[in-house]
Amino acid sequence: MPSIGVITQRKTRGFTLLELAVYIMVVGILISVGTGMMMNNSKKPGVQATSSNEKLAASGSNLSLDAYAAPLLLFTQTHYRLPCPDTNNDGSEDCPNAATPPELLKGTLPFTTLALEQRPVDTFGNAPFYAVDFALTQLVDSATSSWDGGRLNLDDLCEKTKSRYRAAISTNRLSVIRARGLNCQAADVFNPAFVLVSGGAQDLDNINGMLDGENGSGNNCYEFSGREKSAQYDDVVHFVSMANLISQVCN
Repeated sequence: MPSIGVITQRKTRGFTLLELAVYIMVVGILISVGTGMMMNNSKKPGVQATSSNEKLAASGSNLSLDAYAAPLLLFTQTHYRLPCPDTNNDGSEDCPNAATPPELLKGTLPFTTLALEQRPVDTFGNAPFYAVDFALTQLVDSATSSWDGGRLNLDDLCEKTKSRYRAAISTNRLSVIRARGLNCQAADVFNPAFVLVSGGAQDLDNINGMLDGENGSGNNCYEFSGREKSAQYDDVVHFVSMANLISQVCN
């Protein structure tokens, strides 16, 4: 039987090299697993440190067209109207002051009005084109039927948007072709709230600058958003319909 002195000596000695190596290995595995879980969690919605809207406001450039719809909708929720386009390249919206307003307004995104720090550009480095239904930039007061610059309330915005949604389709208004192969005729289009267009990498049809097809025709009609690229067309179209605007702002 070993003496008490021998037992005490064994209890007080340090780790062996083998025990220390095993300990370090276990700790390393635990750290690796914990780091992996943290990285996975950071990718989940609601855990991201910066939302897509915050990233957009911080950069304001080189983003896809659907990302630029977010600040337009945010502006609509806070101002009860859509902004007018920028027509003189100063970054601010340019709303007409006319007795007979046009059916739609065309230009580029008013990045200063939208509180973006930089001038927006598409993935090709060009300013995205922006066209909007004029009636949604200057809203009618539902109680008095008078024009009031749009700064009324959410009920007025929703009532006007719903009335535009219920109205008969017209090619005099802002229009988007419904599907591939259709034309700019009343039976072939619908009337959205606004349209964003990227002119693509090149002016392939050599007409009216970077915009190709109906996008550059100068009329009120824009191409089907899923139109395939070709030797004569490389634009990208993104739109928000009246129904989309109602569901995102009014509900």
